[in-house]
Amino acid sequence: MAYFDDRSQLISALFAAAAGGGAGEDWPAFLQLLARQAQADGAALQIFLPEGLQPAPWRAGHLSLPNAVALAPLRADRVYAQDEVSPAHPAPLRLIKARLPSPGAVQGPGQGEAVLALGRAPHRQDFRSIDAQHLSALAPFLGQAVGQWRRLRQAQDLRDAQAGLLTGLGVAWLIVDAVGTILAQSGALAHWGPDLGPAPRLRARLEPGDALLAQQLRRAMAALLGDQAPPFGCVVARPGLPALLLRAQPYGGQRAVIVLMRQPPKLADLDIVWLAHSLGLSRSEARLAAVLGDGVRLKQAATQLGWTEETARSCSKAIYAKLGVHGQAGLLRHLHGAGLWPPAAAGDASDIAQPPTSA
Repeated sequence: MAYFDDRSQLISALFAAAAGGGAGEDWPAFLQLLARQAQADGAALQIFLPEGLQPAPWRAGHLSLPNAVALAPLRADRVYAQDEVSPAHPAPLRLIKARLPSPGAVQGPGQGEAVLALGRAPHRQDFRSIDAQHLSALAPFLGQAVGQWRRLRQAQDLRDAQAGLLTGLGVAWLIVDAVGTILAQSGALAHWGPDLGPAPRLRARLEPGDALLAQQLRRAMAALLGDQAPPFGCVVARPGLPALLLRAQPYGGQRAVIVLMRQPPKLADLDIVWLAHSLGLSRSEARLAAVLGDGVRLKQAATQLGWTEETARSCSKAIYAKLGVHGQAGLLRHLHGAGLWPPAAAGDASDIAQPPTSA
């Protein structure tokens, strides 16, 4: 009975680790449990992707895995001993290999393989049959669990990429319920000034400091959560404050409102080396292009940069020629339509709490 209890515990731990997604922080805990139940000194999980990429294995304890060449010919769902994998392997070893399922509902060849291994120190006795049975119990589930983890990881990576792009574009959002409680928010709220009220935080009320703006916000939310919600949403704006765009947004099965705002970053605040490389300009040309792209007239741009007006005019002509545009208006269209907003730093995306679901 104890073995079956151990097996159930291992299978549950396997799928719990897979459900964690993310960077795989939950795998070591599963491997520690497996090593303890099999009386091993170490356990490891290695993923092999079809493109030949090999992420670093997750480990618990000390275990030397055979190289990819030795593992390649092994069949799936069978427990192998060290002498069957590599005659030169110095210590007791047991491992299984599983194929990862194709993504989604598409049926086809596997999208990689996973290897799960147990090891003991060289001076210890070899594994008993009952110890290796822990791997046998996991064999039918390993590919499914690791495939699930990989799908979750891909989804998380995509959300992080989208979040970084939104942050780079100066876009921020909040999701609120019918009474204005913040259910979720993005991490790009740096331009939420004091005039808009307290900095937004989860489970707090969205209450702008401006009384008229707060009244407009309540009316817009009531309209969006009513039976005849405006199909294009509502715009709430006050002079001197960022405009807020509100739309109806399903969230976790309930009716909610997404509040969107944008304060595009200034071109002059971007890294000049990056901007020059992206535009194919010199650094001096990139500096002037950034100032002109922010809408500053040529004479004021020269003053801002400490140049003469004639130097700025000559440099602007070189910029227009290199970019193939006509005048400052053409430069503005080129700069603001060229996707020149760099992705946000990794820390910005990590601030996101539950991205909005699609309608």
